[in-house]
Amino acid sequence: QTLPLCAAPACAHDSDACTAWLPYNGSGTSLMMAGDVLVLVTPGQGTQYEQLGALCLPGIQVCAPDGSDRRLLVRFEANQTLRPPYLTDGSCLYATLQTDTAQELTRQLLCIDLASGKTSTLMELDSDHAEGVLGAGGEYIFSSQLSDASQQAKLNLDYSTELYRFNVNTGSRELVAVCPIDSCRRALFGKTLVTYDGTCGRLSVFDCVENRQTAVADSPLPIGPDADLPDLIFYDEPFLLIGYRQHPEDLARRFAVVDVSTGQSREFSLCYSVGEHLLPCYPIAKTGDGRYFLVMGESEAPPAQTGDGYIWAGSYQYGIMDRADYWAGTP
Repeated sequence: QTLPLCAAPACAHDSDACTAWLPYNGSGTSLMMAGDVLVLVTPGQGTQYEQLGALCLPGIQVCAPDGSDRRLLVRFEANQTLRPPYLTDGSCLYATLQTDTAQELTRQLLCIDLASGKTSTLMELDSDHAEGVLGAGGEYIFSSQLSDASQQAKLNLDYSTELYRFNVNTGSRELVAVCPIDSCRRALFGKTLVTYDGTCGRLSVFDCVENRQTAVADSPLPIGPDADLPDLIFYDEPFLLIGYRQHPEDLARRFAVVDVSTGQSREFSLCYSVGEHLLPCYPIAKTGDGRYFLVMGESEAPPAQTGDGYIWAGSYQYGIMDRADYWAGTP
């Protein structure tokens, strides 16, 4: 059952009088809970300022869990964008503010107090090397950047991605890992970095908070020697969900579960179809009792026209599943 997040009884949910109403702003709205406060982040689309006015500006609103008492906490300029991921420790929101001027593009890691709206800059990100925030764990925020951002290096795939951790309490920044772009696939899940080295077929798991390797599995993936690097989709110790093509010419992806502690793999069959594409059901959160809240399907619908453009009008189907059933592939 889907219910509008509205605090008003007998509301028609069709105007801005409804507490669940989100007017078109050109960039959408991201939602998250921070303690007992619902946070609404507008990334920003300043190019539509003439049509939409202040609605298109990047900003943050907060409200009660039922949608009531919504208020604007902070708003930024038309030449700025709030870039995901949006991270919270319950009292503050951490996000990247990108500023575009005629002379340069800059990115700053911000800390925004969700009670007062007070905003402070924690770190200047290295825009020249395409540094971007990946996630957080413990007292650290993790970012990655290119070792060499020159056009020649990009053409030759002659560079690596460097993973850093930034301590929000001390302001220190440390290099955690280096991954060659042409032979290595990496993904960050919370505080855990998972890498796949295509030159030797090795999976490695690294705890970025404790700064130590926790698992290694050699040649665990069911892929051919000439296959493209696999997609690392979801990890929950010791299981890793991957997407892969058996051979480079294959059009359809397959999915498998790898037990990184043993190196054993098996087919993953909890999937759904969108058009001609097969996608895996994947967790997006855990419930209080440790079960998975997951995406289990998508419904397609014609794009809806809004203002001068169109927006996706489909919807997702969600479900809850025990962790053991999910990894066993038992619906």
